[in-house]
Amino acid sequence: PVAPPQAMPPANLSRFKDLIASCGVRQWMVCYDMGKHYLEATGGDYRINLGDLIWQERPLWASYEYWLRTKVAEAKAEAATVPSDQSKVIPFSSGWQGYDANGLNDWNFALGHFSFNVSGDLWVGPADASGNRPVQLRYRTAMYDVYDFGGREFGWAKELATAGWAAEYYVWAEGATITKSATMNDLDPESLGL
Repeated sequence: PVAPPQAMPPANLSRFKDLIASCGVRQWMVCYDMGKHYLEATGGDYRINLGDLIWQERPLWASYEYWLRTKVAEAKAEAATVPSDQSKVIPFSSGWQGYDANGLNDWNFALGHFSFNVSGDLWVGPADASGNRPVQLRYRTAMYDVYDFGGREFGWAKELATAGWAAEYYVWAEGATITKSATMNDLDPESLGL
């Protein structure tokens, strides 16, 4: 719920407006747009472009790929235990992992610390006459955050929401589902990528 605004604006209102204006001057449009959304005080969700985030935060890209490859390798190992005349769907997930956007850039000022996940499933089918088994892999990436300034260098901006002059909100994104068909012998988790 959004608190009704106090009659007098908090002292940090102009400071926050200056901060988001500086994001605009630097062409950090995610930071700028998210700051404006905060001041609109609707509390409505905000969706970002996950592809842009992953592309510009290369350590995040590497983290996604690490978890994807690790979890698919685990699912493939489990698939190898399924009797050859049966099929099975094996779900996997990295669980929500923490990430800190770093540096003097748009994503650090917009998000700071947030959570990400890669999840999907691996279907393994019955073996054919040669003993090989078809597999289908599906996976997708996601992230979420709460735009609330908790524990960040801009913690002073939290008072704007407390005073009703802004509203905290959820930030989220999810990538498209990627589907790959192969055989058990050809599925190489280390070759997978975003």
